[in-house]
Amino acid sequence: MTDREYAARIYCQVFPNELADTDMYARGILEMIHTLPEREQQALEYYYRDGLTYKQTGAKLGLSLSQARKVVMKAVLLLRHPARSDNMSIRRMVKKYTVL
Repeated sequence: MTDREYAARIYCQVFPNELADTDMYARGILEMIHTLPEREQQALEYYYRDGLTYKQTGAKLGLSLSQARKVVMKAVLLLRHPARSDNMSIRRMVKKYTVL
């Protein structure tokens, strides 16, 4: 499985038609994605969820192919940044979403 296929699977699992209330991991990823600027969110959706190419993603965003690639890569780097990814630790997720 390529990196693109893996990311697309994860992204599609996070954005099903209705998100399960009990899925802490999916809610955490959704929250992380919503911390991104609107353009980065749209770029991720077009590229990973819709499976568009960089050229098609750029056309939808009004960007060139290379600019679209940079926006998608920037969004992925922002998601991997420790400030965001630390919030996805299992301990924090359980503490945040568990009602006692």
